[in-house]
Amino acid sequence: MLIRGAPMCRQKFINEIGMDKLMFEAANPDVFAWYIKNYGADVNLFVDHSQIVQLECLRAGIWGTKKSEAR
Repeated sequence: MLIRGAPMCRQKFINEIGMDKLMFEAANPDVFAWYIKNYGADVNLFVDHSQIVQLECLRAGIWGTKKSEAR
């Protein structure tokens, strides 16, 4: 199921279905950094195969984007 729309719509799905049963598409590093920052390192993300290493390093806290490093 692809969830598009306002954060309230996304939150409604999370509340109704549960975070462990949802997967969000994250097309670029800024997007998956946002999901990790807002939903935690265990959020289920669908990313391009070429971004798996970057995603897993970001989850582990050993890689960041310019935006995530500016905190």
